[in-house]
Amino acid sequence: MDVEYFLADPSGNITCFVKTMVLRRDYEKVAIELMRREPSCEQVAFIKDSCTMEMAGLEFCGNATRAFGLYCAKRRGSSGEIKVKVSGVSEPVSVFTDINKNYAKVSMPLPLYIGKEVYKGAQLFLVKLPGISHFVTFNHSYDEKEFNELVAKGYELTDSEALGVMYVSDDLSMIPAVHVKAVNTSFMEGSCGTGTVALAACLKEKEKLSDGTYSFTVRQPKGDLEMEFDVFKGRIERIYIAGCIEFSEVKNEIIGIVS
Repeated sequence: MDVEYFLADPSGNITCFVKTMVLRRDYEKVAIELMRREPSCEQVAFIKDSCTMEMAGLEFCGNATRAFGLYCAKRRGSSGEIKVKVSGVSEPVSVFTDINKNYAKVSMPLPLYIGKEVYKGAQLFLVKLPGISHFVTFNHSYDEKEFNELVAKGYELTDSEALGVMYVSDDLSMIPAVHVKAVNTSFMEGSCGTGTVALAACLKEKEKLSDGTYSFTVRQPKGDLEMEFDVFKGRIERIYIAGCIEFSEVKNEIIGIVS
């Protein structure tokens, strides 16, 4: 199979977008091979038509969504709002783009559930979003064994396609680690959009934020993500993540697929 693709860099969360039509049953094989050939790539997305894409694990990814929105806006030739259909959510998602500045802001799905769990005596937040769930822990360091245990625990507690653990410091720097069930891959991501939404939900609970609009910049290993959200009557009513995006040239690879 001749696979045509390009790389997108939304705040360090390197995503490989496949332009060639690939059967869903072959997503895992193609994704694993492309990630082997592109060591910087953290995840793979498949473009289905001019405004539709699916992640390899059929999860939702905020960074990939805003990158896809900017890509679609560039093909359209104009900035502004564009609606895209993406995996992990049932409704089209709005992406607000500036094609001259390579900037995109995406309206993120709101948390479905925010709760607290105890792991080895420490309290964690569990935030469930459409297509993915995250544990958020403050002032704890990444440990591979503990991460794997938390991933297993998260899948027991949710029906999510992917599970992340967000390691947050008091200065709002964050190290995101994410596992995708369908392709059985784990990555310390350069940045994580849904993890940033999970952090916003936790800040609202942890800091007991009153009604109003809040803006933060979350420092992540390979890039910063801007987030803005509204709290109304004690609930998050609207949330965006934003930042600049870079694209590579289109590439081609021959990948052997046995279906």
